[in-house]
Amino acid sequence: MFMKESCRGRQRSTLGKKRSLLLAILLTFAGTAIAQPIVESYSIWSEAFHNAFTSLIEYKGNLYCAFREGNSHVDKTGKDFGTIRVLKSKDGGSWDSFDHIYMEGIDTRDPHFSITKDNTLMLSFEAVKYQEGKTKFRHTYASKLKRRKFGNPFQLQTDLKADWLWKIRW
Repeated sequence: MFMKESCRGRQRSTLGKKRSLLLAILLTFAGTAIAQPIVESYSIWSEAFHNAFTSLIEYKGNLYCAFREGNSHVDKTGKDFGTIRVLKSKDGGSWDSFDHIYMEGIDTRDPHFSITKDNTLMLSFEAVKYQEGKTKFRHTYASKLKRRKFGNPFQLQTDLKADWLWKIRW
């Protein structure tokens, strides 16, 4: 599964896609950057119809940005599945696709980076299955950075019943 294939046939201006990801990045840092002037802003990705829910971290001299790609914010019909895209940059100016995480038939959403106690980069996210307009199940998954990609996602055991696991602190 590759999101560019599932987005084919839908038209949206490049400017609109760039604005979506830029807005998501700005909202991510709104709480910490309120007193700081915006010096420069630019798009780092515009390949999917809907790019949102960013996480940005510096790890071992590289910047990593993760976000959800999809056709819309959410599609509870169970026909559109979001995936997680991870970009990597050495300087913050040039970004490359580093990894693409998806689970067949599952909407993966809200990625968040953390650095574990043993100094490993970990990406957590929600995996949701919708059916007939309702949530069939929702679980929190994570994936740890291996040498060149993130490893297979594994389910995290949490006691959360009604809330999303937004961030992990070690």
